[in-house]
Amino acid sequence: MAGKQEAKAVVQARPRTLTERPLDVLYLAYFGIHLIASIAIDAQLTYPPYSQRLFPELLRKVLQDYLTTSKDPFLLAAEARSANHVWFRVLLASETLLQIPFFVVAIWGLLNATPMVKVSSKVE
Repeated sequence: MAGKQEAKAVVQARPRTLTERPLDVLYLAYFGIHLIASIAIDAQLTYPPYSQRLFPELLRKVLQDYLTTSKDPFLLAAEARSANHVWFRVLLASETLLQIPFFVVAIWGLLNATPMVKVSSKVE
């Protein structure tokens, strides 16, 4: 009889809030920062130059400011469409196609404490 009551208590337990899951807050911050960077930088360098109008002016300015400040040789080569750096553009495209959807699902899952996204359980 005690086993049934314990099982019932487990089923009726409320899910832990985000503030009760500090490691999930860390993951949420990580995914959020990388989602923004992937959209603001990687995605713009993946699309052909004529499609830049798809991105808001603010994002285009963020990319140009970042390239000017960092002088990152790989990103500058990707922007110039260098034939020697096609491999890097393929990497940027894979980040755009795979990471952005993953980040969105992971953020949604962490915010909603869904069992579909159990990142922190691998560490605890």
